[in-house]
Amino acid sequence: MVSSWRSIPEKEGILLEHGWTQFHYDVTNWGGSFSSYVQLPETLDTNLMSAWSFQGMFVANATGGETSDLEKYGVITEVKISLMPDIGTEVLHPNIIPKNIFMFIAPVSLKQCLESGSTEVSWGEHEEDYYFWSFDPDGVNRISQRVCDLIGLPRYRVEIKSLELSCPNYQFQAIQQVQKFFGYDPSTQDFAKACGLPLIEKN
Repeated sequence: MVSSWRSIPEKEGILLEHGWTQFHYDVTNWGGSFSSYVQLPETLDTNLMSAWSFQGMFVANATGGETSDLEKYGVITEVKISLMPDIGTEVLHPNIIPKNIFMFIAPVSLKQCLESGSTEVSWGEHEEDYYFWSFDPDGVNRISQRVCDLIGLPRYRVEIKSLELSCPNYQFQAIQQVQKFFGYDPSTQDFAKACGLPLIEKN
């Protein structure tokens, strides 16, 4: 699921019919950043962590990783997508900024592949059209970059961070003992299959 775009400090934008999010650019978000989160549903998040804890040894073996230090690996359950103001593009003369100016941010969309079960995250057209400025609240007429620079609007850069969750080594060791107790090999996915958990693929 994808969260709404918010400015920092927390101010939620207005979601328009075409999917773009509008922010009235004023002193409350001047020079601030804007963020959206792509997150797994809570039930899937829990299932994925269980799947990882049962299959950590399998994945490490299959990829040539460290089987004795599994806590340094993990699974990504959340991605934070942000627009950050470029250093050095602060407005020099904010008094000349028009009273009504709006920033529009492209929607983040999810596309699920039915064959593989994977989900593709996309943002912006042509991988570069992430935001634009307009004097219109509906964003019909975009402001050219030349005019943006002339009136001193800041430029923004993209920043993407992922949240990775992992299990401590002692937890992996305890789970491996449980698998052995029930007659399963911890270096396989057999126990995860028996529990009906998602199977982790190696790339």
